[in-house]
Amino acid sequence: EDPQNTDYWTSIRSQVSQENQDRVMNMSEAEIREAQDEIRSAVSNETLQRILQRKNKANTSEPHNSPTPKDDKPPKQVRFAETDESDIPPPPPQAEWVDESATSDSRINVDDNSTGADSEFYQETKRRLFPSNMVEDAQLAWMMGHNQAKSPMEQAVLETRQQNAQAAARASSSSDKLLERAASKVRFAFDGQIMGEEQSDVPTSAGLHHHGDDPEKPGYTIPELLHLSRSTVPAQRSVAMATLGNIIHKVNTGVWDPAQAAQVYTSLLDWQAELYFVHGILDTNKTSRAKSVISLWTWVVEMTRYKALVRLATGGDLEPSNPKLPGADIKMTAEPVAVKGVLIERTFAALDSMLCTKFMDAVYENISMSLMPEQQLTMLAECIKTLASMSNEFNDRINAHSRLPLLLQNKYPYLMNKP
Repeated sequence: EDPQNTDYWTSIRSQVSQENQDRVMNMSEAEIREAQDEIRSAVSNETLQRILQRKNKANTSEPHNSPTPKDDKPPKQVRFAETDESDIPPPPPQAEWVDESATSDSRINVDDNSTGADSEFYQETKRRLFPSNMVEDAQLAWMMGHNQAKSPMEQAVLETRQQNAQAAARASSSSDKLLERAASKVRFAFDGQIMGEEQSDVPTSAGLHHHGDDPEKPGYTIPELLHLSRSTVPAQRSVAMATLGNIIHKVNTGVWDPAQAAQVYTSLLDWQAELYFVHGILDTNKTSRAKSVISLWTWVVEMTRYKALVRLATGGDLEPSNPKLPGADIKMTAEPVAVKGVLIERTFAALDSMLCTKFMDAVYENISMSLMPEQQLTMLAECIKTLASMSNEFNDRINAHSRLPLLLQNKYPYLMNKP
């Protein structure tokens, strides 16, 4: 017969079922009990119950292939009854007006936690989900609200957070005041020249566009240059230091109007550029160190030679016949006799903070180990010589160093003995 025929498989199933029934009917009671025990040992009781229920349900249900009796009744039809207006219910009454203020106390305040429920919740959550971890409340402080601290640890975390926020606000306020000054907004090219409005169309290939406060404007402000001098990229640090040195060179040579040059130089003092010069000398990159030394030399030595600081303080060119202002004798003393002498006083204070033991140790290390080209090492030694000639205090501080004076005297005798 054709195996694909459905009737063939139906007859096979019926034949097998009949053979099984005949075998069961011919089994003795002992054989039946033995077979039942074997089934119970292999199948759980729940499975046996489900099999028996399915068997009983199949026996009681009607066969699927039984013919369905034909019904000669006409098909049912659905009709909708006509609606009477009297049967329509009246509209619901309008909602009464509710006073918002009267029910305001019943609202949930998500920030209110007088019972400390949230604090207990995150502790219980950590205990259940991470039982092997030690309890460290400081790591879970971010889950607390601003008024949910109950334990001493939580209170300490919130107090520390508030102190940090207040310190950041004070620092931001101080920086904002400096940025409000006009000199902090002036942009410079890499050669130190001021970028005017007519130079706003400089192509981006010149490298003067960057991701600063005004990316569409070319050039760098003094705050941006100082920030760039602390970059993690050595090339950026070198460019920033070289540009700062070029700006100071423009101030020294009188390229700009004295009032304008004084504003630029004051901006350098406001942003404490001397600290960046010291950090540059400690740079691990050889090129960045060399650029920092050149900029420092431009500030200390070249500014003294050109008497630029005295010229800025007097508001014009210095006349050799009447050098009355302190600092005209090349020594930049801290004794102002007029308001214009504030620049000299501030410069002296900046140099005083720079001339520390750490700075002199860095100078000694660079010169003794020849960490830079000889030209930059000579410029660094000349900076120390000029600082020593500015005041007796500076001279005593340099001579108090244990190794630097002897090194300079042995390596640069012509320079150190020069009057």
